[in-house]
Amino acid sequence: YGPGQQLCRLVPHAVFCAPNGQTFPLEGGGVAEKSFIDATDLAVAVHLIMTEGGLGETYNAGTEAAVSIRHIVEVTATAAGFDFENFVTIAPGRATEDTRYSLEGTKIHDELDWRPQISLDTSVAAMVEWAKANLDALKLQTQRFSLRS
Repeated sequence: YGPGQQLCRLVPHAVFCAPNGQTFPLEGGGVAEKSFIDATDLAVAVHLIMTEGGLGETYNAGTEAAVSIRHIVEVTATAAGFDFENFVTIAPGRATEDTRYSLEGTKIHDELDWRPQISLDTSVAAMVEWAKANLDALKLQTQRFSLRS
């Protein structure tokens, strides 16, 4: 994730809701856990893999631990100055959502000495600033993700 991300994604959508008088639907109470990595850290990992990785090798650029969706929304609300309890509504979980997405990154850590450098709090704060600065453009985007063929 990072600045420029589509509104249908978690952090920009959360930042968009409160200033526009909307509550954020926390699906399934936000218990699902996912690995979140800043786009800049991911770009560094991809570059490192391309320049120093083994030919034909596969690497997972993952964080040390997955975090709950609720935690991400709490961090986002804090960074944006929103009161979390008044900002979210608990919505039903998606039937197709996995309870955990987490990439195990031992190989890239050990072989290429790569680890994410940008903390979750720092990255989310940058996303909040970007989203606030681009609210008018975000209003033109769809708020819901849909698969297109």
